[in-house]
Amino acid sequence: MKLRNLLFGTMIACAFAACSNEDDPIPNVDPTPTPETGTADLTIVVKNLAKNTQTKAADDSNAKEGETAIHNLFVALYNEDGTFLQVSDITANKDEEQTSSNNEIQFKGLKAGASYRALAFANVPKEALTATANSFDLTSAYYVLTGAEANGLPMSSGISPVFTLAEGENYYGYSNATGGNSIESGKPLGLIRNVARAELSALSLDMTQVKVNNIQKYKSGTIKFVPKDVFVLHGRKKANVADQSINNNLWFNLPNRVWGNIAATYETANGDDYYSGTNASSSFGRFAGTVDATNYIKALSTTTKTYTQDWTGATISGDKEIALANSLYFYVLPNDQTKAAREQEDPEEEGPAFVLDKTTLASELVISGEVYIKAIMNDNTSWTFGEESTPVLRYWPIKIGIDGLDSEDTYYGQVHRNVVYNISATIAGNGYADPTLPKGDPTADLFVKTMVMNWGTATQAPVIE
Repeated sequence: MKLRNLLFGTMIACAFAACSNEDDPIPNVDPTPTPETGTADLTIVVKNLAKNTQTKAADDSNAKEGETAIHNLFVALYNEDGTFLQVSDITANKDEEQTSSNNEIQFKGLKAGASYRALAFANVPKEALTATANSFDLTSAYYVLTGAEANGLPMSSGISPVFTLAEGENYYGYSNATGGNSIESGKPLGLIRNVARAELSALSLDMTQVKVNNIQKYKSGTIKFVPKDVFVLHGRKKANVADQSINNNLWFNLPNRVWGNIAATYETANGDDYYSGTNASSSFGRFAGTVDATNYIKALSTTTKTYTQDWTGATISGDKEIALANSLYFYVLPNDQTKAAREQEDPEEEGPAFVLDKTTLASELVISGEVYIKAIMNDNTSWTFGEESTPVLRYWPIKIGIDGLDSEDTYYGQVHRNVVYNISATIAGNGYADPTLPKGDPTADLFVKTMVMNWGTATQAPVIE
């Protein structure tokens, strides 16, 4: 699959990703460094934690093809106060593996006696980075992800602790200290993915699910549903991937680690910092950012079918499960915002006009389809929505990382990096005419179950009315 325009802004630390997990012995060189008055060489080991983590076996059943691949690797070097110095993508094979894993990056001619910090990146174009103190800006107009055959998923490490170079050979992260100057022995820079995967794995109809005061809202009736699309709404364009203000280099060794959430802070969005897959944004009342109708929208089904369900009380007949197309997943950047555009409060009637706060939009997965409903309500009144011959286009939005998750879940409340949000949803009502605007009837009509899976992983299971 393809995802365009992953544009990172100032960067801050991540959680989970890619290289090998074998120990890298230090090469056999003179272990006694010469006086620290000349130049120093530095070789850094980088590990791909997406392939083999300390909590998951290398055989990850949640991984898609190409999600652990590294196509380019480089390390950025800073001085002690966080000012950028240089980057290197020069690979070495100092551990003398018979087959080079290309997980060792070398710097030549550094100043001995000076102190540095390091940060590793994979699948990010080196030439697109411009440096400022304490940050990077990825300035390329487009960053393209095309799955297994292309550039791979963007990854980065946590920022290293400060280290000082001795003159001569220096080795960062190797497994023993048999030669040269050993730095952070056995603690290589660990790469993790900078994106989450949001995946719609199941969709069903069940009009018996909705309760009002513990009484079934719709006593009996018929629903007809024609599946259309699933798309991302307000996915972030920018992500922080390295926080130099905290010592997060040991994130993968901490007993209380949270996969996908190394960074303490998130990039703040402005009105342009969103991508959405809808091609109907012109009709959405509270829409921010840019439409990416190539990569952030997919057809729900490969066939045209009208699903029909009848129910009386708790008894259902007819269709329930919707046959979905394959690969209904998208890669989304981290987002710590929890409110959808439709949940922002309108001012009082005599107050100022509503202005959308474009810095606080949650990232959502939205299901669209055409629906017709004829029902007997719990007060024995009849209700009809749409016409049987011409069902109405409606939307059922799901907040990624929020809907269908328990509030005590580790991954609840924001989109974490390096996490799979596996979403199953049940449609139980007529949804929204506009997923960015509030609807008159607040009763839930989409039931969501989300499972967070270790890529990281999370599972969302919403029921949406």
